[in-house]
Amino acid sequence: MEDAAESFDLVGFTYRGASSVYADFTHGPYPADLSAGPDGFAAWPEGLGLTVRRLADAVGNRPLLLTGLSLALDARDDDDRQRVEYLDASLSQLTDARAEGIDVRGVFLSSPIDSYEWNLGLTVRCGIIDRDRAPKPSAELIRRWTRR
Repeated sequence: MEDAAESFDLVGFTYRGASSVYADFTHGPYPADLSAGPDGFAAWPEGLGLTVRRLADAVGNRPLLLTGLSLALDARDDDDRQRVEYLDASLSQLTDARAEGIDVRGVFLSSPIDSYEWNLGLTVRCGIIDRDRAPKPSAELIRRWTRR
C-alpha cells in the first residue's frame, strides 16, 4: 500500500521472532537450524535487524517504534539466560540500525511481567519480572540498556 507510508507520523510494529510456513500450511522455525519456542517462534535477533531495515525501506523516513519485543520460554525453565542473550542481541540490532540512520524511536516489551498468555495460558513466561514481581536477570539487562 504505497500511500500508507505517507499517512502516519510514526510506524509501530511487533517482533516476536521468526517462523516458516510450508506449502502444506504447517509451521516450523526459521531459520531451520533454530528450535522454536513454546509459541512457535524461533529466537532470531538478526531477523529483527532485517525486519527494521525492510520496514524502513518500505515507509521511507517515517520513525519506527517497536511496540512489542519478547521471548516466550517454557514455564518449567527458570533459567533466564536465553532471554538475556536474546534481548541483548535484539537491542544491539536496533542500535546498529540507528547507527545506519534508521529512525528507531523506542522499544516496548510485549509482556514486562510474566502473565497469562491468551493462546498459551500459564505454560510460558515472557516477562523480565516474574509473577511474584521479582526482577529476573533480564530486567537488569534492560536497566543497563536504558542508561546508555
